[in-house]
Amino acid sequence: MDKKSELKNYLNFMYEFYKNSNYNYFVEKCLNYNIKINDYNKNIDKLSKNIYLMLLDNVDKSISKIKYNECRFYYNLSIFHSDNVNYNSSIILDIPVFEDNYEKIALNIFNYFIENSFDFTMKFYKILKNDYFKVVLYNINDCKKFIEYFAYNKEIKEQVKSRVLPFLYSINLLGIYTEIYPYSFKNFFIKYLYLYFSSLNNELDEDFDILNSFYIFIKNKWKKEENLNKKRMFFIIYNYLNIIINDLSIFDLFDLKLSVDIGSYNSNNYSLRLDKTNNIYFKDNLDDSEVRFGSLEFLGICYSKYYEKIIKQNTLNTFFSNFYYIYSDILSTNYKNIDNILSLISSDMDVITKQLIIFSSAYYAYIMFEFSLKDLYMLLKIVLNKINIYYEDNTSNKNAINKVNYILEEDYANVVVSLSDKTSMSIGEYFNKFRVLKTIDCNSVIHFKDNYSLRGDEFLDNLYKFIPKYSNFKELLSDLVYFIEYK
Repeated sequence: MDKKSELKNYLNFMYEFYKNSNYNYFVEKCLNYNIKINDYNKNIDKLSKNIYLMLLDNVDKSISKIKYNECRFYYNLSIFHSDNVNYNSSIILDIPVFEDNYEKIALNIFNYFIENSFDFTMKFYKILKNDYFKVVLYNINDCKKFIEYFAYNKEIKEQVKSRVLPFLYSINLLGIYTEIYPYSFKNFFIKYLYLYFSSLNNELDEDFDILNSFYIFIKNKWKKEENLNKKRMFFIIYNYLNIIINDLSIFDLFDLKLSVDIGSYNSNNYSLRLDKTNNIYFKDNLDDSEVRFGSLEFLGICYSKYYEKIIKQNTLNTFFSNFYYIYSDILSTNYKNIDNILSLISSDMDVITKQLIIFSSAYYAYIMFEFSLKDLYMLLKIVLNKINIYYEDNTSNKNAINKVNYILEEDYANVVVSLSDKTSMSIGEYFNKFRVLKTIDCNSVIHFKDNYSLRGDEFLDNLYKFIPKYSNFKELLSDLVYFIEYK
């Protein structure tokens, strides 16, 4: 049975169980999968501590960076061989052991990591919920090597059998996932599965697709959530379900190269200028208007310019990775490490390049982490002041910050439409060519000549229906729209 069918069957099974259980009993049912009878909530503190101390004694402290400590629920042992460990790209692996083979397999895995100079963390639990212990790796290639080793190592093959929770993606008996502090993937998934079940009618139709329905439920939670770390956790679950539903690789969840080209502005339509204070701004080549500090358009053009000039040419995607880790760290430390943005630049860079990099990183944070523009411009002013670059707000810029911009999602952007002059292009190309988002924002109200109105985002969602009747956007507006009200 494929993973999609397995997960769908599991959700149907758990929904029937949900109807006759409270939340705590539901959580216990989800977590005690393949645990021996009466072992759930068992105290394994002594066993875990002994294994933790045994492994710690085996470390050559002269060649490794070691972090170890006792936490409330587990013992933590981290060993790093690299100078720069990307903590925010953690790949979590559930190790399928039981009490009688816990020590043997833990030692086997530990020795393999040490021999291969992996950066890793092991967590040894005090109370058995589902895991005896789990491994955290920080490199996709290391993870792939370990998964293969785990499948073919003779000692491991003789000792393990499947214990992976049904809602986890598994390879070679290992459950694979990630999470964002302070949230736990499993607890988060189970909590919102329970809340999703609470939103359903008691009896479901035979043709009801419970997996797709849950997927939409999580997507809506992700879109509406305002707490950034919680929003990222919803995004992880959403992507996780998407991978299972569409039979994609689980490693797509950790691949930082998937969304490099996030620019939605055609950099050729704008000329970069410097004012008297060495601050950059842009001239629109079509109408000669200026785009300055304070708007999403300004950040987007900076990203598009820098993407074409540098990021696109960099096959290692180091700039992209740096953007990811810096802003992820800013989120996880509650905005304490904003000075790390300055690590993107060097003293030998010219003033234009410095600003393009910093503003490009901010646009990336807006798109990928959904920072608010208000927060981003607050961060930018603090960071820029440290390198003696000063931007001042003005009335138009403040309005631009409050403007709600439309996010053109990839699926919609790729829809191909035919214009009245028989030319064809994607929605994304249409938006770029005719500067659609320069005219319409989400909070505007479009008043049509036919005496009805649409909110800006609703109009943009349905624009594909109107496009085929006209040869360009200006002609479309002239024929259909009475006036546009800006909020």
